[in-house]
Amino acid sequence: MFVTFKIIGDKDLAKRIQISFAENSFTLSWDDENLTIALGNAIDSELSQSYPFSQKLELKLFKLVPNTNWLSLEPGHGLVSAA
Repeated sequence: MFVTFKIIGDKDLAKRIQISFAENSFTLSWDDENLTIALGNAIDSELSQSYPFSQKLELKLFKLVPNTNWLSLEPGHGLVSAA
């Protein structure tokens, strides 16, 4: 699953952002700011990756439970098995 953040103004910001992945969240850190996004389902924090571009930051999140569809990125919305 991909999550994309649009970067406006500072073309170097995406390259300065530090990303840490946890099983049920990820955290973006830059300058003196931190933003943690809670996830509705678990991801594989070892496989998940980030890709900085000049106008966006793209995250590739690997689902911990394969062959499932998430109803939402946010907590409380569950998941549906595709198998």
